[in-house]
Amino acid sequence: MGISNSKIHIIDDLVDILKKDAIGKSNAIHSKDLLDRLFFRTKIAIGERQLVELINMIRTNWKIKNLVAGYDGYFIANNKSETEDYLSMLNKRIDSTQIIINSFDNGELLDHGNIKKEKYNNDW
Repeated sequence: MGISNSKIHIIDDLVDILKKDAIGKSNAIHSKDLLDRLFFRTKIAIGERQLVELINMIRTNWKIKNLVAGYDGYFIANNKSETEDYLSMLNKRIDSTQIIINSFDNGELLDHGNIKKEKYNNDW
């Protein structure tokens, strides 16, 4: 369904929080903290899924360049190492996703809900 129009205006508050408080990996903000800060500023409660949608809107509309989402939380990469580390992680995700897509395309994992043992040299 997506995020409602009434909540889109909080993007500016989110951008402001990230630009002021989340510069560099050492200042990463976890999603729970980000949600709390947004609620404090806007009095609008949103969930983590909606936060991810907002972050993606910010990224795709280039409101913040080099916005990283990682295990440490959300932050704006402020050096080459942080940017390269994140790009490396994204490329690994792409590779893993492609392996999964290929396995479905080739029918290697499932055949109508049954695992095809013969594809694994009968090691079962």
